[in-house]
Amino acid sequence: MFPTDLFEKEVDWDAFLVFLLSCLMLVASLGTLYLLLLFKVVRQAVTAGISADGDGIYLVFGKKLVGGSVDEDYCRRLDRLLRLPYQTTILLGGDTGGPMSEAQAGREYLERRGFALSHLHLEEKSKNTLENLKNARRMIALWQGRLVIIVSNRYHLLRCGVLADSLGFSYRLCASEGRFRCDVATVKKCLNEAFFLHWFYTGKYWARLTRNRRMLDRIT
Repeated sequence: MFPTDLFEKEVDWDAFLVFLLSCLMLVASLGTLYLLLLFKVVRQAVTAGISADGDGIYLVFGKKLVGGSVDEDYCRRLDRLLRLPYQTTILLGGDTGGPMSEAQAGREYLERRGFALSHLHLEEKSKNTLENLKNARRMIALWQGRLVIIVSNRYHLLRCGVLADSLGFSYRLCASEGRFRCDVATVKKCLNEAFFLHWFYTGKYWARLTRNRRMLDRIT
């Protein structure tokens, strides 16, 4: 239930309803809930670690391709992976309008840099972070008992963690960048992340309040 869902050929009415409710909540709370989430997004971005000790499975989030290639943020995620010890890795990301899936583009990037492809698996059906994790959950059932290490950009990590919690993952977060950079582009991304989280929480609590099984199945 995130913005991309609203632009499919068939309108996602659940997502649209939750979007409206989220906007109403923003107004009704005078933005205080949103500001709280923004604070948490930034705090997670600042404090996140970059290590990945122990035997686990890396989940690396894809990102919409630019001109058929990985963009700067996606490169940072993949470059972090290249600095970590080789372990089972799942690249997440389906077709978002490019000539290939996000996961396939990531695979080609890693291959050119000598990554051991025997460790690599692709998830190519998802179109957003929630779908990424739901599809990955089915895949990691093959490696029960291993910790999931989620690799993504600092601004994206809180949302990854919130969704992973909702889906019942045992996980650790690993930041792509060595440190948080407080520039205009990053601030904009943090603002967007806070809104996505506000939208997600609105949908989650609305679904619980109304006992909407269809909506709950999408987020748990």
